[in-house]
Amino acid sequence: IISKFSYGIYLYSSSNNTLTNNTANNNYNGIYLYSSSNNNTLSNNTANSNTQRGIYLSSSLYNKITNNTANNNIEHGIYLADSSKNTLSNNTANSNKQLGIFLDSSSNNTLTNNTVYNNSQYGIYLYYNSNNNTLTGNTAYKNKYRGISLYSSSNNNTISNNLVDSHENHGIWIYTSKNNYITNNIVKNSLIAGIRLEHSSDNIVTNNTAQQNRYNIWTYYANNNRIFNNNFYYYVSQIYSDFSSNFFNVTYPVGGNYFSNYDTPAEGCNDVKSGPNQDQPGGDCICDTPYSFTGGKDWLPWAFPNGWISGGAPPVSNITLVGEEGENGWYLSNVSVTLTASGGCQPPVLHWKIDDGEEQTGSSPQAFNVTGEGVHTLEYWAVSGSAVEEHHFQIIKIEYYVSTVAPQSEPFPGEPPLSIWTGAVAINDPGMWDNDGSVTLTWEPLSTPSGVAAYYVTRCQTTDPEGDCLIGQQPQVITEEGLPSTQLEYTDTGLADNTKYMWTVIALSNAGNWYLFGPHYADVIVDKTPPYPPVVDSLPTYINTAEVTVSWSESTDPGVLASGVKLYNLFNSVNSGAFYLLTQTTPAVREYLHSGLSHGSSYAYKVNAEDNADNVGNESNTVSTTVDMVAPTTTVELFGNINNGWYTTPVSVILECTDDISGCAQTFYTADGIQQSGASPIVLKVTGDGSHSVTFYSADYAGNTESQKSVSFSIDTTPPTTTATVTGTAITELPGWYRDSASVTLTATDAHSGVAQTFYCIDTSNVCTPNTAYTGSITLTTLGLNYVRFASIDVAGNLETPKSQFVGIDTDADNDGYWDYNVDICDGVAGPFTGCPVADKTSVELHIIDQAKSGACEGGAGSCKLPLEFVEIRVYDRNNPTFQAAYGKNPSGTLYAAIFDDYNLSSAIIGSCLTDSTGSCLAPEPNTGDFLVLARYIDFSTGKNITIGRPKSASDFVATTVNGMPAKLATKDMQVIKTIQKDGTVSYKGGSKTVVTGSELTVIYPDNVVWEDNNELYPFIFTSDVDWDVNLCLNVPSGYKIAGFYDDAGNLVSASCMQTFLSGETKTALFVLSKTGSPEPEFDANLKVKRAGLAKQVKLKLRGAKATTVAAAVKKAQLVHEKGVPFNPLAAIVGAISGDGFALFVALMVATAVAIAATLKKPSTTKHARKGRR
Repeated sequence: IISKFSYGIYLYSSSNNTLTNNTANNNYNGIYLYSSSNNNTLSNNTANSNTQRGIYLSSSLYNKITNNTANNNIEHGIYLADSSKNTLSNNTANSNKQLGIFLDSSSNNTLTNNTVYNNSQYGIYLYYNSNNNTLTGNTAYKNKYRGISLYSSSNNNTISNNLVDSHENHGIWIYTSKNNYITNNIVKNSLIAGIRLEHSSDNIVTNNTAQQNRYNIWTYYANNNRIFNNNFYYYVSQIYSDFSSNFFNVTYPVGGNYFSNYDTPAEGCNDVKSGPNQDQPGGDCICDTPYSFTGGKDWLPWAFPNGWISGGAPPVSNITLVGEEGENGWYLSNVSVTLTASGGCQPPVLHWKIDDGEEQTGSSPQAFNVTGEGVHTLEYWAVSGSAVEEHHFQIIKIEYYVSTVAPQSEPFPGEPPLSIWTGAVAINDPGMWDNDGSVTLTWEPLSTPSGVAAYYVTRCQTTDPEGDCLIGQQPQVITEEGLPSTQLEYTDTGLADNTKYMWTVIALSNAGNWYLFGPHYADVIVDKTPPYPPVVDSLPTYINTAEVTVSWSESTDPGVLASGVKLYNLFNSVNSGAFYLLTQTTPAVREYLHSGLSHGSSYAYKVNAEDNADNVGNESNTVSTTVDMVAPTTTVELFGNINNGWYTTPVSVILECTDDISGCAQTFYTADGIQQSGASPIVLKVTGDGSHSVTFYSADYAGNTESQKSVSFSIDTTPPTTTATVTGTAITELPGWYRDSASVTLTATDAHSGVAQTFYCIDTSNVCTPNTAYTGSITLTTLGLNYVRFASIDVAGNLETPKSQFVGIDTDADNDGYWDYNVDICDGVAGPFTGCPVADKTSVELHIIDQAKSGACEGGAGSCKLPLEFVEIRVYDRNNPTFQAAYGKNPSGTLYAAIFDDYNLSSAIIGSCLTDSTGSCLAPEPNTGDFLVLARYIDFSTGKNITIGRPKSASDFVATTVNGMPAKLATKDMQVIKTIQKDGTVSYKGGSKTVVTGSELTVIYPDNVVWEDNNELYPFIFTSDVDWDVNLCLNVPSGYKIAGFYDDAGNLVSASCMQTFLSGETKTALFVLSKTGSPEPEFDANLKVKRAGLAKQVKLKLRGAKATTVAAAVKKAQLVHEKGVPFNPLAAIVGAISGDGFALFVALMVATAVAIAATLKKPSTTKHARKGRR
């Protein structure tokens, strides 16, 4: 939107632009194209209320001004100055203060379909040498003075097909202009002249219509203009020729103009003659005498508007038809036709033809007949001179009368009885049976000349094969309103079951004829009841063939007029899909062999019966079967430890049958000659050393049986047996001791896989791992304790539990009767404990808490108590200077492992022994004192060493009598607590045993705790012989919390710290060390126990130590009883033999020997353990 500028849009010498949808209002000029602004397009713009012009073209060519609005401008709406060859179309220029469209010295422009309305001077104004312009289809309405004006030598313009209406002066004004062509315009309602020619010559005014003007034509000093073939409708004056000489007609027969006040004889226009001089007989629609007006004459005025186009008014023809009339414009007889004609400039001539016949002519009147059934077309018209009447078409429909009457029955009262007529319409056979009480009748269309107006259907009950109604019945019209002629079927509903009906169809033609002749009828028996469903015989669940026979029982069709079973429909579904029709059988065939079945597919079947009335019965029961033509497959898996082709455990044989379709019914197998069978999977445990064989096969539910298979294997679960034989000079006083030297011979046997290798080792503490391959007799010469430990492994990898042979080597170098090795221990004093007056008796028990499994003892849950064999017991003198210098007099339990592995403490060891199968042994000692008893247990299942201990003093030795001799004996019970958590983590703790109340309630608990911020569990094992209530809630110290009680299956029983024990029940309470304090608190577990109303409180005290406060070296050593052990050769042997075979085993033994040689220190010469007898 552009406003209040000199120019809204201004193009200066600018071409090929497009201006569209712009608004340029209230400017000096709205849109201004100046100085050769050519080939521009202005469309859909608005240029209103500008001070001068809305759209202004100056000296510009070839522009397109389209669909613009230029209203209410102070001067002109659209103004072209010196601008040519432009196109103005569909523009609106209204209510401008001067001109709507103004062409000033502008030529060769085209103005089309523009509207100029209510402008203050002229609508369209061509001024001063505006030549060769074309104005077509424009509307000039209610402009102040003139609609279209050509002024001052505006020549050779064409003004055509414009509407010029309601102006105060002239509609079209031509002033001082010539050679203009004014044609086909409508000029009306001008207050002075419709068309005024003033001082203008050689213009042509033709084919215009002028009406309601004061003067239709006014010429003033205008000469040599040709004004002809116009329609002038009289208002005040037709033509006023003032000081002018013009032509108002041309030569015959084109003639002159039509004057509405001179077109009848009463007005002086007679048309009885013709010709250029109107002196020839016969009218020609030109008045015989000229029309005179002020200043001139029209010598050949027309008697009719546009007579020069039509040749005058045409004549008028008429027709009369006579015949016997029927219905709907039809005649029931031939038709007599009379044609007449009147009017026209000359006597009329009649023309006519019937249908496609030849054209005939004749003077009025003409009479003739139209004959023959059918629809005829009569075409007729009249001609007078050159005036031709429009053609008329008369339709004549004839259907000759048929001598029949309408039936007597509703809705046709008053006619002969309905029973005497039969339908003429051919009914198609609807079939013998109907099953829904609804019969649809169809019939062929009846051909009549007039066509069928309606069909009527009748019905009655019948039993007659010829179609007669039952006695006493009349056919009833059941379509009272009639059916349309286009309807060739009718459905009769509500029919009763077990009834026979008969129908006829009657036609009424459009001409009113009834067509009742010809016997045509249809009859149907109504059977609505379907047959009963048959029963399909059952099928096997599975079949092993590609075909199956489906059979079913006979169906019956109930009802008095039952149509009977027509067929059976057998339906099939594959793999639970949709049922489809498999086959149809006759009533006599009630089975079907379905072949081509596919393995693995399931087939379902059902049947229904269909009777002759097409009633379909309900479907039968559904039966199904599945095709399985492939035998099952049985696989075998053997589970057990295997090495070198031998199983070292009982073998679990798992026979698993697979069958994708029917499934495995039974697996048959023979193990070691015993035939058995069962459902898969079969888990067979084969035991016993030796060779075994299992044969097997399976059968599925479809009856398929696979071929027999077999598997063989060998078992050797028994390790070799190795014995030791010692030869040498025995010392009688000291059993097991030999003088100076001794030889040990090892002999191994294995009954099945055979002995692979025997290993041995020699040490003084009976803890070494046999890792040296035995190749021959072993000679021992080292003084003191010698333990030859040995074990054999067989080809299957069964490793014998290490055994040991004690061999003491001593000498009496000074021949004093005392054996040198023992002289410093018991100082020659004989005693009951193998020559010593005192001894330490130690028992070691293993308690297992297995949360990961269920079962009994090793690998079981809860608590198991096992005596530990081959545990080495050492007794250390805590007052020994070397001992105290390294560990103090009272070392904590966290240092026990380091003490045991410290070979610098040989001088502090005063006694040792190895536990037997009862878990106990005696360590002889020379005297009582402040001792530390350590026990080293090797857990071969995990490869870890566990060291536990008890300090003792002289007060722990109790006087006793052994074999009648006085002695002192100190007894200690040691506990190893092994915890296997649910995630498989294994930890060890040294423990103590407390009997709370006699032998009725026993508690095993750790000796100490270590603070490591790792939420470690500390177990308390309770075993009760009778019913007890235990309360652990009392005084749980800061930093501890109870995790809960666990049963002997490793399941959490309760998170509560209060528990009830039944007789013979074992439970484990787990405490969690969850935070550290400073200093570390002792753990006082306060137990409150109650039985039979009597309560007792027991305090169990655990010493606390923070791991980070112990020296790193000691910490590492301590971990051997919690997290690992230095290299364990025996464990490596087990792994090597069970894994990679003998070659790896030999290599491992060499590596082990090198490692041991590098790490072990030479023992000291301190003598200990025993004193010889004298």
